[in-house]
Amino acid sequence: MKQTHTIPKNLGYVCVYFVITYSLCSQTDLYICIFSTLLWARIAALFANKASAIVLNRATGVVLVILGAAIMIVS
Repeated sequence: MKQTHTIPKNLGYVCVYFVITYSLCSQTDLYICIFSTLLWARIAALFANKASAIVLNRATGVVLVILGAAIMIVS
């Protein structure tokens, strides 16, 4: 079966959201976000290279549960 990619109808709203969000953030916030993402990705890569698949699956589950609980508490 041939897969076709469709563009969501609300893509314009998504683009406007990101433009507004980007304009409200300062450059310092953007650089802090980029730096922290790269730093934690490096730390996660070091952990992932040493751990087994079972440990990685459990760690991923714990992180997802914590993120889900945080979202439920905030909203």
